[in-house]
Amino acid sequence: MIIKTQFEKYLNKLKLVILTFFLIISSLLNYLFQVIHNTNVVFSHFFYIPTILACLWWKKKGLIVPIFLAISLIFFPFLFGMDILTLYNIDNLLRALFLIIIGIIISFLSEEISKTEELNKAYEDLIFYRDLLTHDINNIIQHIKSATELYSLYRKNGKNAKDLDMLIDIIRDQGFRGMRLVSNAQQLANLEDSEMYLENVDVNRILEEAITFLQRSILDRELSISIDTPDKKIWVIANELLLDMFENIIINSVKYNDNPNVEINVNISRKISNGINYIKIEIIDNGIGIPDERKEIIFKRKLNKDKYSKGMGFGLSIVNKIIAKYNGKIWVEDKISGDFSQGSKFNILIPEA
Repeated sequence: MIIKTQFEKYLNKLKLVILTFFLIISSLLNYLFQVIHNTNVVFSHFFYIPTILACLWWKKKGLIVPIFLAISLIFFPFLFGMDILTLYNIDNLLRALFLIIIGIIISFLSEEISKTEELNKAYEDLIFYRDLLTHDINNIIQHIKSATELYSLYRKNGKNAKDLDMLIDIIRDQGFRGMRLVSNAQQLANLEDSEMYLENVDVNRILEEAITFLQRSILDRELSISIDTPDKKIWVIANELLLDMFENIIINSVKYNDNPNVEINVNISRKISNGINYIKIEIIDNGIGIPDERKEIIFKRKLNKDKYSKGMGFGLSIVNKIIAKYNGKIWVEDKISGDFSQGSKFNILIPEA
């Protein structure tokens, strides 16, 4: 299904309410000055407000507002039995013409501004997709390199065929992951209108798939992952990019962990926020943690490269982008409040199906 963000829906409704209010006021002014007082006082300047707003918001489609106001300005007296061929109405005709010209200019400028913004966004997205591919392909290459080195070592030491087959499976899995990465990148590249094809997805299935893949891929660390879920199947409105999201978070939990045994606990629950039913996913690790001053910037695309952020920005910026497309939320807290060095807790909210 195509889901539009609630904020956008609310904003569009608000725009319609504001414009309707100004059109009602304009009609009342028209009636008051032209019919009741029969005066040539210039009141139509007020008409520029709804004209400018409509043409800024809806561009060429917004021209319907100045056209409507121009027609009302000219023919409103006629509706109440007044003579429209007076010198008085010729002034109205000029005002109406000027009103439409203003609308055309504003809509044209709004179109040009949008084109510039679209070009800037296209460039930013190009950089983002480059970073996405570079980041994940580098992870794939590292896993393949480790597996091939172990394969050579195992063969020299006369390891049995089962161990060798396991390493071959890892390399094969990484190849499939690369294919999926390209597919996901192509899907993300089609999101220029901030919309995405979403469907009902079982969080537990995707999470278990991500964990199985990572446990087979990460060979140089002890990895202990537990899942606490209220039901066997938990459905959210998402898609297969959810797998990439889980992988990136867990990879960071492993990468930024100085303990010989990496412990990750995943808690899944239900939460209602602002009248919306969410599935809440907490991913808690025992890593080096994230200082308070970096808890927000880690989700941005570029970070200073240091102990806490090196390589982290691209992976978590991908996560942030995916969550935004799901109309969800993500933030990070300390595992133990007030002591970031004990580990991190990533909180994710995704709308429940």
